[in-house]
Amino acid sequence: MKKAIKKAWKIISNPNNEFSKLGNFESSLRDYLILLITIGLATGIVSFIIYSLNAMYLDIFLSADITYWRMLNYAGGRFTSIMFFYMFSGTFLLFILSLFVKPFARNTKYVHLLQIMFYSLSPMLLFSWIPGIAPGLGMWSIFLLIKGIRINKKSSEIKKGSLEQRE
Repeated sequence: MKKAIKKAWKIISNPNNEFSKLGNFESSLRDYLILLITIGLATGIVSFIIYSLNAMYLDIFLSADITYWRMLNYAGGRFTSIMFFYMFSGTFLLFILSLFVKPFARNTKYVHLLQIMFYSLSPMLLFSWIPGIAPGLGMWSIFLLIKGIRINKKSSEIKKGSLEQRE
Protein backbone atom coordinates (compact mmCIF):
# COMPACT_ATOMS: atom_id res chain seq x y z
CA MET A 1 0.00 0.00 0.00
CA LYS A 2 2.90 2.36 0.69
CA LYS A 3 4.12 1.93 -2.88
CA ALA A 4 0.69 2.80 -4.29
CA ILE A 5 0.41 5.91 -2.11
CA LYS A 6 3.93 7.05 -3.06
CA LYS A 7 3.11 6.57 -6.75
CA ALA A 8 -0.12 8.56 -6.41
CA TRP A 9 1.74 11.33 -4.59
CA LYS A 10 4.35 11.43 -7.39
CA ILE A 11 1.56 11.76 -9.94
CA ILE A 12 0.04 14.67 -8.02
CA SER A 13 3.35 16.44 -7.43
CA ASN A 14 4.90 15.92 -10.89
CA PRO A 15 2.32 14.86 -13.48
CA ASN A 16 4.56 15.70 -16.48
CA ASN A 17 7.15 13.14 -15.45
CA GLU A 18 4.71 10.40 -14.45
CA PHE A 19 2.43 10.68 -17.48
CA SER A 20 5.38 10.60 -19.88
CA LYS A 21 6.47 7.20 -18.53
CA LEU A 22 3.26 5.23 -18.10
CA GLY A 23 4.92 1.88 -17.46
CA ASN A 24 3.23 -1.45 -16.94
CA PHE A 25 -0.58 -1.65 -17.13
CA GLU A 26 -0.84 -4.42 -14.54
CA SER A 27 1.13 -2.51 -11.91
CA SER A 28 -0.94 0.63 -12.57
CA LEU A 29 -4.14 -1.37 -12.19
CA ARG A 30 -2.87 -3.02 -8.99
CA ASP A 31 -1.94 0.32 -7.44
CA TYR A 32 -5.28 1.81 -8.50
CA LEU A 33 -7.30 -1.04 -6.99
CA ILE A 34 -5.30 -0.97 -3.75
CA LEU A 35 -5.98 2.75 -3.40
CA LEU A 36 -9.62 2.29 -4.37
CA ILE A 37 -10.22 -0.34 -1.68
CA THR A 38 -8.26 1.64 0.91
CA ILE A 39 -10.09 4.90 0.25
CA GLY A 40 -13.44 3.09 0.26
CA LEU A 41 -12.65 1.74 3.72
CA ALA A 42 -11.34 5.10 4.95
CA THR A 43 -14.36 7.00 3.68
CA GLY A 44 -16.73 4.47 5.23
CA ILE A 45 -14.95 4.69 8.57
CA VAL A 46 -14.97 8.50 8.53
CA SER A 47 -18.70 8.47 7.69
CA PHE A 48 -19.37 6.01 10.52
CA ILE A 49 -17.45 8.17 13.00
CA ILE A 50 -19.20 11.37 11.90
CA TYR A 51 -22.66 9.82 12.26
CA SER A 52 -21.78 8.37 15.66
CA LEU A 53 -20.42 11.69 16.95
CA ASN A 54 -23.47 13.50 15.59
CA ALA A 55 -25.79 11.13 17.44
CA MET A 56 -23.82 11.57 20.68
CA TYR A 57 -23.95 15.35 20.28
CA LEU A 58 -27.72 15.27 19.78
CA ASP A 59 -28.15 12.97 22.77
CA ILE A 60 -25.93 14.92 25.18
CA PHE A 61 -26.52 18.56 24.26
CA LEU A 62 -30.01 18.60 22.76
CA SER A 63 -31.47 15.78 24.87
CA ALA A 64 -32.68 13.90 21.82
CA ASP A 65 -33.84 10.36 22.39
CA ILE A 66 -31.31 8.26 20.45
CA THR A 67 -31.62 4.52 20.09
CA TYR A 68 -27.97 3.64 19.67
CA TRP A 69 -28.56 0.16 18.21
CA ARG A 70 -30.61 1.68 15.39
CA MET A 71 -28.07 4.43 14.93
CA LEU A 72 -25.26 1.86 14.70
CA ASN A 73 -27.33 -0.14 12.20
CA TYR A 74 -27.87 2.97 10.10
CA ALA A 75 -24.21 4.03 10.29
CA GLY A 76 -23.09 0.48 9.43
CA GLY A 77 -25.43 0.48 6.45
CA ARG A 78 -23.96 3.76 5.23
CA PHE A 79 -20.46 2.34 5.69
CA THR A 80 -21.35 -0.67 3.56
CA SER A 81 -23.09 1.40 0.89
CA ILE A 82 -20.13 3.77 0.63
CA MET A 83 -17.77 0.81 0.21
CA PHE A 84 -19.88 -0.69 -2.56
CA PHE A 85 -20.30 2.69 -4.25
CA TYR A 86 -16.54 3.18 -4.38
CA MET A 87 -16.04 -0.31 -5.81
CA PHE A 88 -18.83 0.19 -8.37
CA SER A 89 -17.86 3.69 -9.44
CA GLY A 90 -14.17 2.88 -9.46
CA THR A 91 -14.59 -0.08 -11.79
CA PHE A 92 -17.77 -0.07 -13.89
CA LEU A 93 -18.42 3.66 -14.06
CA LEU A 94 -14.74 4.28 -14.85
CA PHE A 95 -14.98 1.84 -17.74
CA ILE A 96 -18.13 3.51 -19.09
CA LEU A 97 -16.53 6.94 -18.69
CA SER A 98 -13.47 5.72 -20.61
CA LEU A 99 -15.73 4.85 -23.55
CA PHE A 100 -16.95 8.46 -23.63
CA VAL A 101 -13.42 9.89 -23.29
CA LYS A 102 -11.88 7.67 -26.00
CA PRO A 103 -13.15 9.77 -28.97
CA PHE A 104 -11.33 12.80 -27.53
CA ALA A 105 -8.09 10.82 -27.27
CA ARG A 106 -7.98 9.39 -30.79
CA ASN A 107 -4.26 8.72 -31.04
CA THR A 108 -4.02 7.15 -27.58
CA LYS A 109 -4.19 3.41 -27.18
CA TYR A 110 -7.07 2.27 -25.01
CA VAL A 111 -4.77 0.64 -22.45
CA HIS A 112 -2.81 3.88 -22.13
CA LEU A 113 -6.06 5.82 -21.80
CA LEU A 114 -7.08 3.60 -18.89
CA GLN A 115 -3.68 4.12 -17.25
CA ILE A 116 -4.03 7.88 -17.70
CA MET A 117 -7.48 7.70 -16.11
CA PHE A 118 -6.12 5.63 -13.21
CA TYR A 119 -3.37 8.19 -12.68
CA SER A 120 -5.68 11.18 -13.03
CA LEU A 121 -7.93 9.87 -10.26
CA SER A 122 -5.06 10.04 -7.76
CA PRO A 123 -6.34 13.21 -6.03
CA MET A 124 -9.75 11.57 -5.54
CA LEU A 125 -8.18 8.39 -4.25
CA LEU A 126 -5.94 10.15 -1.77
CA PHE A 127 -8.23 12.85 -0.40
CA SER A 128 -11.89 11.93 -1.00
CA TRP A 129 -12.27 10.65 2.57
CA ILE A 130 -12.38 14.31 3.66
CA PRO A 131 -16.04 15.41 3.60
CA GLY A 132 -16.99 18.28 1.32
CA ILE A 133 -14.03 18.56 -1.02
CA ALA A 134 -15.14 16.13 -3.74
CA PRO A 135 -16.02 18.84 -6.34
CA GLY A 136 -12.55 20.36 -6.12
CA LEU A 137 -10.93 16.95 -6.35
CA GLY A 138 -13.08 16.16 -9.38
CA MET A 139 -11.88 19.31 -11.16
CA TRP A 140 -8.29 18.46 -10.27
CA SER A 141 -8.77 14.97 -11.71
CA ILE A 142 -10.24 16.35 -14.94
CA PHE A 143 -7.25 18.69 -15.25
CA LEU A 144 -4.87 15.76 -14.76
CA LEU A 145 -6.78 13.69 -17.34
CA ILE A 146 -6.48 16.43 -19.97
CA LYS A 147 -2.82 16.96 -19.14
CA GLY A 148 -2.12 13.22 -19.28
CA ILE A 149 -3.76 12.83 -22.69
CA ARG A 150 -1.76 15.78 -24.05
CA ILE A 151 1.52 14.45 -22.66
CA ASN A 152 0.83 10.95 -23.99
CA LYS A 153 -0.04 12.37 -27.41
CA LYS A 154 3.27 14.26 -27.55
CA SER A 155 5.30 11.27 -26.40
CA SER A 156 3.58 8.88 -28.83
CA GLU A 157 4.29 10.98 -31.93
CA ILE A 158 6.70 9.08 -34.16
CA LYS A 159 9.42 11.03 -35.88
CA LYS A 160 9.63 10.69 -39.64
CA GLY A 161 12.44 8.32 -40.66
CA SER A 162 12.71 6.61 -37.27
CA LEU A 163 12.80 2.87 -36.76
CA GLU A 164 9.34 2.97 -35.19
CA GLN A 165 7.87 4.15 -38.51
CA ARG A 166 7.92 0.71 -40.10
CA GLU A 167 5.14 -0.87 -42.09
